Amino acid sequence: FSDEALKIVYVDFEMPGPDRFPWTAHPEKDGTFWVPQYGASNRIGRFNPLTGETKEYRVPNLGPALIHSAVPAADGSVWVAEAGVKKLGRFDPKTETFTEYADDWRKHTIVTHPDGSVWSTGGLTRFDPKTSTFTHIKEVPTAYGIGIDKQGTVWFTQMTKDGTVGKVDPKTLKVTKYIPPFRDRTRRMQIADDGTIWFAVYDD
Repeated sequence: FSDEALKIVYVDFEMPGPDRFPWTAHPEKDGTFWVPQYGASNRIGRFNPLTGETKEYRVPNLGPALIHSAVPAADGSVWVAEAGVKKLGRFDPKTETFTEYADDWRKHTIVTHPDGSVWSTGGLTRFDPKTSTFTHIKEVPTAYGIGIDKQGTVWFTQMTKDGTVGKVDPKTLKVTKYIPPFRDRTRRMQIADDGTIWFAVYDD
């Protein structure tokens, strides 16, 4: 790396309260970020990097929700994974209201699909907002990372001792798994513009 590339400035921002646990943030179209809070505060925040301010919204769930994801969708809503209570939440920024959908599979990391469905890991699940129904991908009862390629294929990683990288056809729900050479708990993943699947192996 060049010296110029390494001229990085880090800026810390104070959270609104002492019990906050900010997690992976997702950008909004206007340059703000949606920030899930994984601790017991039961909030998501909309962070403005220009002002340093965070506006918070509390989910309806009363116990620790352990919010793992807060991901904006094309229709302006924000989908929330409440990992502690196996719920998927939809937040409407216009009305500042939540709707929660309970399931019996854990919700972890979320991606929104171009067809309008919402996919989440924990156990790999597809949610149809039109019918408010969950579809469990039974061949993938546990998963961690998730991504969608340019063709709409859903990719996932399994954070297990025999961890695999796999994909699901969103139309047929056919699952294909691949065994990488290093596979002890494959964890987070990203899909590059050229379609390459990048993933981290947690224990190797």
